[in-house]
Amino acid sequence: VAARPARLALLTLGTVLGIAALVSTVGIGQTAAGQITQRFDEAVATRVTVEVRLRPDPDGTQVALARLPWDAPERLTRLNGVTAAGTYARVDTGGQRVSGRPVDEPGGAGRRDVPVAAASPGLFAALQATLRAGRVFDAGHDERGDPVVLLGRHAAERLGIHRIDTQPAIFIGDQPFTVIGVVESVGARAEVLDSVVMPVGTARARYGLTALDVVEIRTELGAAQLVAGQAPVAIDPNYPD
Repeated sequence: VAARPARLALLTLGTVLGIAALVSTVGIGQTAAGQITQRFDEAVATRVTVEVRLRPDPDGTQVALARLPWDAPERLTRLNGVTAAGTYARVDTGGQRVSGRPVDEPGGAGRRDVPVAAASPGLFAALQATLRAGRVFDAGHDERGDPVVLLGRHAAERLGIHRIDTQPAIFIGDQPFTVIGVVESVGARAEVLDSVVMPVGTARARYGLTALDVVEIRTELGAAQLVAGQAPVAIDPNYPD
């Protein structure tokens, strides 16, 4: 100790730094894990979904016992504890593929098999969605059946849409749709990030959408159980089952 004090000081410093690095790494990791767990717990604890019950037919197909009403979100937002509600449905485009260019490449190479979905304006708040750019469509777009869409970030990358300040359009078959926003993330229903999402009114007018798949509901903390019990009655009081 007395013969080589510099070596002792460096050895002590190295030990202290090593322990500090270990404690910091473990502490940061545990803190991040705790924050992620808390975030997911809140997302799960405030999410309610309502779907129509299906009945198997003898031929092996599934038959819906009822239909979700088009105004289900309006009926649900009147419930105490509901902060947002929106509907979601897959859209059958009749085999028409999606392109980000107005002119087809030879052999249709520019066409993509991107899923197309329909949503009511409140869906994005119910999914706690964040936007990379632009805005979500509103009730006016829905009521008029405007040809506007939002793209999930994966769908935007596949279609070559990187900015929307130039008002880009995509094409489903030969029908143009203006891109008004790009969804960066969602708290649930991750398929939105891979999809082209149009207003429900647009899907009904242009593709004959006849039924909704699900209603997504976001509640206040502690209200999910209550809302889950009340939602079926609010949506269809004659057939709450």
